Amino acid sequence: MDSMKHESRYLFILGVVSWVLFYYFRTPFAGDWDSYDFIWQIVTHRHSNLGFGRVYFVAYNIPIWEVAQRLFQMPYTEAYKVIQLTTLCLSSGTLILYYFLLKRLLNTQAAWLGTIVLMTSPYFVIYSGFIMTEIPMFFFLMLGLCFHLKGIEEGRLRFIVLGSAVIGIMTGVRENSLVFIPLFFALPFIHTRNRSGHGWKVMAGTVLPALMVALAGPLWIAWNHPGEYPAYVAYWLSKVPRTRTFDWTLLGYLAMYMFMNSPVGTVMLPPAVIELVRRWRDRGWSARRRPDSLESAPEAGPIYNASYPELLAIAFFFVALPYMALLMDADMKHYARYVLVGVPGMAMLAGIYINNIGDRLQAGTWWKYALATGLGTAILLISSAPIQKLNQIEQRKKDIITHMYKNAPDDAVFLPGRLTPLVEGYRQMGLKPAWEMIASGWPWPGRENLVNRVSEFIESERPLYFISDGAAWQYLEQEQADINCLRDQFYFQRVDDYLQRLYFKKDAEPGEEP
Repeated sequence: MDSMKHESRYLFILGVVSWVLFYYFRTPFAGDWDSYDFIWQIVTHRHSNLGFGRVYFVAYNIPIWEVAQRLFQMPYTEAYKVIQLTTLCLSSGTLILYYFLLKRLLNTQAAWLGTIVLMTSPYFVIYSGFIMTEIPMFFFLMLGLCFHLKGIEEGRLRFIVLGSAVIGIMTGVRENSLVFIPLFFALPFIHTRNRSGHGWKVMAGTVLPALMVALAGPLWIAWNHPGEYPAYVAYWLSKVPRTRTFDWTLLGYLAMYMFMNSPVGTVMLPPAVIELVRRWRDRGWSARRRPDSLESAPEAGPIYNASYPELLAIAFFFVALPYMALLMDADMKHYARYVLVGVPGMAMLAGIYINNIGDRLQAGTWWKYALATGLGTAILLISSAPIQKLNQIEQRKKDIITHMYKNAPDDAVFLPGRLTPLVEGYRQMGLKPAWEMIASGWPWPGRENLVNRVSEFIESERPLYFISDGAAWQYLEQEQADINCLRDQFYFQRVDDYLQRLYFKKDAEPGEEP
């Protein structure tokens, strides 16, 4: 009983400390391109434009927003705060679930060490404060795995079914989470504490609830929007790259992004795997015994609830398989956050390795915790400068859209760059319903069509503005080059610090500067 009280106390401290940490490093606005879309989709109760993905992410945020809006009368322009706070809470909840998951596989010390490594991984910290689907995906993954393992170890099918249903929600939060599905199929076969067996009932309890829940959301939307929703799905699929040829340069990007996401986990990944293989080779399955067993251990060292072969197999499904899938996605080189998918698995291996090394050196429990915490703190201190730089860019975007909302005409047209989803959001939420834009991203018209689009808007006597701030055009070099070619035919007259209005050169006043 006392140990449970101590554990509850420490978990409460973990939740509070992690929430404060994530809150401190949170982004001052939404965080990413998709984040802006999520805001207006939640506020207006619309499904995600990404087709069949993100259905449940939007769905569970809608009632949270509605309650907050009614209680505090929050304006639509502040909706991002509600969704962001929800993600912050889910992130701390993820860590607590992660600890319970590791405790079923490892001993208490290794479970805490792995949790500390995950909590201090830079990209886990960054995306805990973003309005994105990575952290909610992890929350439902850990919850589903906790139920699944409980059902397997205790032979209780209802927990396997419950875990499967949670995994169905996970896939509706972020479709990339499909890379974790093989782990759920494999656990009944690789887990020696399995009391449920691996017959057809277990497989049906693993597959059917997840499939039914995952399909329920998209089918409901398709039923209610029979024309619109299939068109969105078809458009989204048409933009997904079809070529899946292996690109060797992706290996370099993967290694670099792994280190950026979790330096501690990446550095300790090879030695952790090597040590597990060595222990398996030397002692095989006998290195594992139950905590209540009176049999002495084969060697002085940590005794886990899972054997070394089990841990290696779980690491394969938790780390290697997701990263192998990423190597088939050419988009990975543009998005370091994709590699976040393997960070929990690397944190588990790092926790095992720190625990093993500590026991080998006869270090006390708190020395192990101090080492893990010190490493994580040092990494976060080093990472704080680039994190703050990212946050400054996000603050700039917030300042720009606030300025546009207050000062731009109601019938304005924009070349908004990376603020494209923000302009769309203000339109969809009814804040500026007459705004239009020449959107960046997939709808970008290209250099030749761009001249025609700009000419049409100017001829209609609608004010057309170019957002001249660099924060709006980060990573859009080709589009910037296309816009620069417009200067041969159009004047770019500066209106203020953020906006330049376009005119035909023939309409400009004599002596007017572009």
